[in-house]
Amino acid sequence: MKKQEDIIRDYIAEHLELLDPNLKLIQKEYKLNNLYGSKGFIDILAIDIERNFVIIEIKHSDKAARETLNEINKYIGLIKQNYHAKESEIRCIIASVHWHELLAPFSEFVSQSKYHIEGVILNLDENDIPIKATRVKPIPTHEPREYAPYQIILEYNNKDDRDKIYPYVRSHIQKRGVSNFVLLKIENHKNPLVIYKYAILIGFETYTAEKYLELIKKVTSLEEEDWMIYSQEEDLSTLCDVFISTFDFHKFCDMLEIISFETFSQMITSAKWEVTNTEKSGIFNSDPRYDIDFLKTELSGISGYNQTIFIASSESENKHKMAEIRNTFRNVLQDMPEWEFHIDHILDDLEKNKDKFNMTIIIYNPLSLLLSFVKCFEEKTEKYMPYYSINVNFKSYDLIFNGFIVWNGKTPNLEYFSNLFRNSALNVFIEETFLNGKEKIMKNLELVYFNGCSIITNGQKIERGILDYSKKYNKDGEYVSLKAFFNKNTTLMNLLQYYTHTTIETNNY
Repeated sequence: MKKQEDIIRDYIAEHLELLDPNLKLIQKEYKLNNLYGSKGFIDILAIDIERNFVIIEIKHSDKAARETLNEINKYIGLIKQNYHAKESEIRCIIASVHWHELLAPFSEFVSQSKYHIEGVILNLDENDIPIKATRVKPIPTHEPREYAPYQIILEYNNKDDRDKIYPYVRSHIQKRGVSNFVLLKIENHKNPLVIYKYAILIGFETYTAEKYLELIKKVTSLEEEDWMIYSQEEDLSTLCDVFISTFDFHKFCDMLEIISFETFSQMITSAKWEVTNTEKSGIFNSDPRYDIDFLKTELSGISGYNQTIFIASSESENKHKMAEIRNTFRNVLQDMPEWEFHIDHILDDLEKNKDKFNMTIIIYNPLSLLLSFVKCFEEKTEKYMPYYSINVNFKSYDLIFNGFIVWNGKTPNLEYFSNLFRNSALNVFIEETFLNGKEKIMKNLELVYFNGCSIITNGQKIERGILDYSKKYNKDGEYVSLKAFFNKNTTLMNLLQYYTHTTIETNNY
């Protein structure tokens, strides 16, 4: 007596039109040899109208359904191994009577797969003959966790006022429909310039544009033309800002601020704010990784959302992490295409390397090159200037890639900066922020990007010199430290120091 699965397979093999009218049978129980393990047998192998391979797997129970995805992966690999098929030439159909156990892993598989994967629910008659095949709609997969681009800080003169309002803050956020959020009690007793020494920081998970609009509509009545503008808005930062404006926290604090990833990072590091208590809700509460250090890292956005600093690590075998680094590092280098180009090529070369390695990448790109330059002059250091470092640890040696800014030894353009500052601070802000400012400022200061590489083997460091993917460097040229620049260009540095303190800083640029 035939098994149920055999009955289903044999019937579908003779009636492929049940799944797709354009399928043509190659063979049922199709054998695939395997050079590296056990052979495989595809329930049904067909081709479609575009002559793609169509792997059809039949399942009749929840228990068998759990094995399905592993089998599909195996058969895809064997099709490629035996026939050198392209990824675009492979299509898979999973036909199952029961989908209770299969639906969730199938949906994740579809969202992650490079291949054309379909699911079909089979309805059988009393003789186990398929009479209907219905396409399965994968359940939506959740977007990766990401904090909203802005955070809210409620500031207070004294601790008691802050602590009294704390329960209301939590309740108010929940009433507005926000379920995934964190509350931080923060204090600052080390920085005498801080006026309000007690605060509550609110961070929440970001939403799609549609979800932001839905939340805004619940609490705001705007004119139809205003809704038309917001409904066409695609920038999540703008919609997040509008959503935050619907809260009425300003009534319950001494000072309210909306801050970015960059500002939070600065508060925790150089401004010396300390986290004294945390409260987590939703996924941030259930995620077992969420200790205080992980929380601060996420709110700082340094893994890809912060525009001044980027820090990430990965093993070479973690392809998803390496791809994530490749996609996100450039967020911090939007105004420095030279370094974006070089780091891209470094990652290209590492990707081609067959040896295993661990990699750590750090990029620092301050918002204002001029302010950083002057700060280096005042403190006789170079640590505030842009740089990158990529440390790659192989089994028998380490590679270190470094990028920093040096002086080419030529005379800077004093007239350019005199004219730049002459009109207003706004000129400087626009110059640095919008008009390829860093490139112009570096050109007129006669500063250049330096990209170097060194190798450490057996404890000895060997400099490999300039790393030049762009073929722009003069190999015979000499590059001088910024310390030498400061010593030889005191007139210019005094000018920059005066104007950055009296114009840029006083206007909060």
